[in-house]
Amino acid sequence: MVKFFKYIGISLIIFNVLSLESPAQIDKSSYYNRGEKFYYNYFYEPINKGDSIKVITMYKIAYDLLKFEKDEETTIEERYISYPEIEINFLDEEGVIKKSNRQNDTIIVDNYQMINSINDYSYGSFVTKLSYQEYTPILYLRDKELVKLSEKKLQTLNLKDFNAKLNLSSPLVCYSPQTTDSLGKYIYPYILDRNASFSSNDILFYFLVKNRQNDRLYHAAIEYLDAKKSTVPWEGPARLPIYSKTFYDKKIQFINNNNEKPVFQIIDASLEESAYKGILELRMTADMTAPGKYKLLLWSNQDKDTLEYPFKIIWENIPFTLRNPQYAADIMYYVLNDDEYDEIKSGSDREILNNIFKWWKKQDPTRFTIYNEAMTEYFRRADYAFFNFKTIYEKDGAKTDRAKIYILKGPPDKIENSMEKTGKIHDIWFYKRLKKKYIFESDKNGIIYLKEIKDIKNNQSPSNDVGSQSKPSQGI
Repeated sequence: MVKFFKYIGISLIIFNVLSLESPAQIDKSSYYNRGEKFYYNYFYEPINKGDSIKVITMYKIAYDLLKFEKDEETTIEERYISYPEIEINFLDEEGVIKKSNRQNDTIIVDNYQMINSINDYSYGSFVTKLSYQEYTPILYLRDKELVKLSEKKLQTLNLKDFNAKLNLSSPLVCYSPQTTDSLGKYIYPYILDRNASFSSNDILFYFLVKNRQNDRLYHAAIEYLDAKKSTVPWEGPARLPIYSKTFYDKKIQFINNNNEKPVFQIIDASLEESAYKGILELRMTADMTAPGKYKLLLWSNQDKDTLEYPFKIIWENIPFTLRNPQYAADIMYYVLNDDEYDEIKSGSDREILNNIFKWWKKQDPTRFTIYNEAMTEYFRRADYAFFNFKTIYEKDGAKTDRAKIYILKGPPDKIENSMEKTGKIHDIWFYKRLKKKYIFESDKNGIIYLKEIKDIKNNQSPSNDVGSQSKPSQGI
């Protein structure tokens, strides 16, 4: 593989990451079953100085888990509708239901492909008033005929120990895009079973502080528990200190966004009559957020106890083609020369994976984070190619001529396709920013191959504008 492909291909991958382009075609890879489809998170705070506590249970449900039907009351050709019922029960230590709440939702999508998507979610929340006890919450998902679609037993909710250690509550695990308005900063909880998602964001932990003690200083550290088993090779130390800061006279306010992602806002507030007096912020920066198991350790200068909070950083939608190191290395052949390919393929699966991540780190547009946007985009394109370009005659869609162009150049701006009476296929892909069109045809064996590449004349350019122009490439 010549170096030309490597540099042009990688530059286009990074260009597309930064310009946030997305494929116009139907993406069959979004149907691939990656496992869990029903997630939750908690946040709870005491109600003034009473004997009750407000528990906010947030959830998200993949569309693939819901039951949709054709909407017959609309003139829109492809509109589908779902009427899920979501119920939450809080059981005490004897298994008796102490509180129950349910809500009905209406979810509408305008194309058939979305109803089987595992990447699109419906969000919701319950706000429940509870006494200071231990509970086992259970979430139920039913269709409109009340047929159970899913049941999820949540982590035990021990409200007996609220503020029992270090003057603190249990944490809200979230991230912030640094969005603020006149009131304060917005924070977005991870709806991931009280864990965090692998991304380029810092991970934030917010605790409620029971009493105001200006001389109390909190210290925090993160322990990385499974460095040898991590999906991402991470060579950092097993334990690192993290940033902590206490903010008095501030509170966390929940904003209900209906079917959208839930959001909280940190605002100034008078907490004289409140059961807590401020918030503690811990920040795990993106240069240490590798997927794996962790333990958050928190202590202060006035306590002998150490608060421990186990959690995971989960790569929710890790590309399918990156899960098998041998296969991932093969798919990288499009951007490697022969010597690089041989070097990456040497060693055990763990060593191959390590070689892959080291190679991509050199191409990372945000090198101060572990999450690598360029690598993720490359293997997402490989996923797309694997599922969308496979045919009866070409079993692996990622190892086809169309895959090579798609992976290196990204989604075309326009596709024209046709089929002759003989069954011969013609596909023409237009790339406005490259000023080229790629012409594919099927041969007598049904294999779709790249027949030729032509320059696009001005009057042949597709009408949809993709924004910034990049330098036109030569050849492929």
